[in-house]
Amino acid sequence: MLAQRTIGGSCQVFPAVQNYRDSSISWYASFPSTALPIMTPERYAVIATWLLRIIGASVCLAVVPVFFPLSWMNAIHAWLGLGQIPDQPIFEYLARSLSAMYFAHGCLVLLASTNVHRYLPFVWMIGGLNVVLGALLLAVDLRIPMPWFWTWLEGPPILTMGLLVLWASRGINPQPGSDTTPADASANH
Repeated sequence: MLAQRTIGGSCQVFPAVQNYRDSSISWYASFPSTALPIMTPERYAVIATWLLRIIGASVCLAVVPVFFPLSWMNAIHAWLGLGQIPDQPIFEYLARSLSAMYFAHGCLVLLASTNVHRYLPFVWMIGGLNVVLGALLLAVDLRIPMPWFWTWLEGPPILTMGLLVLWASRGINPQPGSDTTPADASANH
């Protein structure tokens, strides 16, 4: 029998069987350790790097509408079912400057992805701010109300990516000698 083959009183195939008898380990330890990949600090770093690259690259695409002619903006606005754009300079200013701000945000996120160990506090901030931004955008979109596809394709993905960045960055070891908190930075000086 498979579970009865033992060496020195411990089970070879299912070591948790012996631990269960000793009541020294919880029930979930009965699963083989190879069932899930072992998450090392380097794997967390790779995951965080790719999440940041996806966020940064997709947000950098917002630079394109900065250069749209106003007639294109009006056509897209009407296609979204939002009617005609207001004939006021403030609309064009806000639309273009918001796209430029998204582009700037994307560039900073891409910079953080170049070395997640070095920029770890910044990576934490990106994750946390994306969670807050995603929740705020969802609330705004629901209040206005924006079309359903806009609402569900804006706030929730930003919030989700922020949570994923926070999850991945929790397992990253900071680069040796780097400051990980403001308290660490002041203690080193």
